[in-house]
Amino acid sequence: MPKISINVTINASIGDVFRYAIDNLQAWQTDVENMDMTDERIRTGISITQRRSTHLMGWRLDLNADITDYKPNKLVEYKGVLGRFPVSGQIEFTPQGGTTLVCETMTIRMPFLTGLYAPFMRRVMTARTQRVLNTLKNQLESGVKHPPQ
Repeated sequence: MPKISINVTINASIGDVFRYAIDNLQAWQTDVENMDMTDERIRTGISITQRRSTHLMGWRLDLNADITDYKPNKLVEYKGVLGRFPVSGQIEFTPQGGTTLVCETMTIRMPFLTGLYAPFMRRVMTARTQRVLNTLKNQLESGVKHPPQ
């Protein structure tokens, strides 16, 4: 059962980081090819479907998840399916002076036979999560206020 936890510190206020991250999910999650939500804004109870270009051993690692908890400027928690595997996770936002610590943590449940691929899943999802959080950091610190077209 792979567990991934990635942190990044962004040189921006928590309000700016949270607002940009929530309003521009597809802009900083660069592997998301298409995204659908059951509402126009993130909140507890909505569903998100992301078609991603990330793969593991030929399996697409698309995300279909429900938002199970949402606290503005603090937390987005989700539960669903990553590819074919149950996943639960959260993105936490913590103010640190004038900077913001963003931490994404997820747990992927893999049945026994597919559990043999757990080290590969951990590697792929760690790299993917680090890459997208670094993109979020770079976009905010470079002054991007709107998603790229």
